[in-house]
Amino acid sequence: MVNLERKISFYGLTMIAAGSCIGSGIFRAPAETATYLPNDAWLLTAWVVGGLIAMAGALSLAELGAMFPQAGGVYVYVRKVYGDVAAFLYGWASLTVIISGSLAALALVFSSYVGALFNLVENEKFVLSITTLIVLSVGNVFGVGIGNAFSSVITTVKLVGIVVVILIGITLGKENVDLNFEFAGFQSIRHPTMNFFSAFGLSCVSIFFSYGGFQHASFLAGEVKEANKTLPRSMILGTLIVIIIYITINVAYLKLLPIKLMASSDKVASTAVSTVLSYGGIMVTILIAISILGTISIYCMSAPRIYFALAQDGLFFKQLAKVHSTYKTPANAILLQCFIACVILFFWRSFEDVINYIIFIDFLFLALAVFGVIILRRRLPQQQRPYRTLGYPIVPLVFVFFTAFVLVVTFIEKPLTAWVGIGFMALGFLVYLFFKRYFANDVHHKL
Repeated sequence: MVNLERKISFYGLTMIAAGSCIGSGIFRAPAETATYLPNDAWLLTAWVVGGLIAMAGALSLAELGAMFPQAGGVYVYVRKVYGDVAAFLYGWASLTVIISGSLAALALVFSSYVGALFNLVENEKFVLSITTLIVLSVGNVFGVGIGNAFSSVITTVKLVGIVVVILIGITLGKENVDLNFEFAGFQSIRHPTMNFFSAFGLSCVSIFFSYGGFQHASFLAGEVKEANKTLPRSMILGTLIVIIIYITINVAYLKLLPIKLMASSDKVASTAVSTVLSYGGIMVTILIAISILGTISIYCMSAPRIYFALAQDGLFFKQLAKVHSTYKTPANAILLQCFIACVILFFWRSFEDVINYIIFIDFLFLALAVFGVIILRRRLPQQQRPYRTLGYPIVPLVFVFFTAFVLVVTFIEKPLTAWVGIGFMALGFLVYLFFKRYFANDVHHKL
């Protein structure tokens, strides 16, 4: 039996943890956040809170990653804690909605920015989206070393580029950042009648989406050198890098643009830099395209390890558990994910349409995985833990409670999004029952 090879280094995994977070979100989400929180102090507070919550999640998942350094990451933790049904539903959701949907959304944004540079028409942008997914997926079939090297280089380039944008904003920006909190008389731009807590909660949805991604490092645990030590360090350091980048770039935006102008811009980074540099729009467009390309590559590399682990455990078709004899990668799982992402692109051509149905399910499973830290501390007290969550049990509980708050607000304010997510889970359960009845015995026998 051919096994996955452990080739990913500490630097490479840290770049994956950071690079999977920094895609398109930070170049779009600040405008979305500003429509809900048109106050400098509250806007920055929301990004700080989002960063602290993301760190709480990383600190918690790091303990599970050190305990179970296996391919699949979050899938493995969900299965250890909640059993086969929950694990299957996470794999199902990742394949059909969370990851494949994210890939489709990222490909759409990538083609829109490249299209702006080269004046591409809609059909050309669509072909570019499909081509990007296919090329990067096939590239990741040719070895985890190649995929990791490409992702590390691209992530390093985009981090340098973002630092340049931050320096431009902080040094050349002339706007005053108002740190006075306004609570009485607070009014959201998008929904003037919305109360403050709902506005803050909904602003955190886009912020959470921007911070989300650190868990992708866990998917590759089966190919990491000294995974029980490297994985926790990479997830925590990668998340810390993202927090620093996100908070400082929001300060830079506010130094360049009044917050109400930020809220009205659909390309806030380009708009902000263009206020001080005539070529700023082109520079930022190139930076965003590079950033998104790197994130797509990471997703093409990391997430198929979930489906690989799912098949290895006999919960999905055995073909997905095969490792390429030459390149030592789960080639079938990579190509299946690419195919589904391309199918999604045929039905949804809007970034917002795709992304709205991802967030609810993704948050739900992350909260379940993090709560698993508490469950396993009680269920397996003697289990070796190379890393223990800092601030336990407060840190995982903070993540779970805050995520639950965002989920409840989403359910109240955007019920269609929540119900579609629940519908996908119900469909996934039916698929699980169908698979167990007609295929499971055959899979287990052949495995």
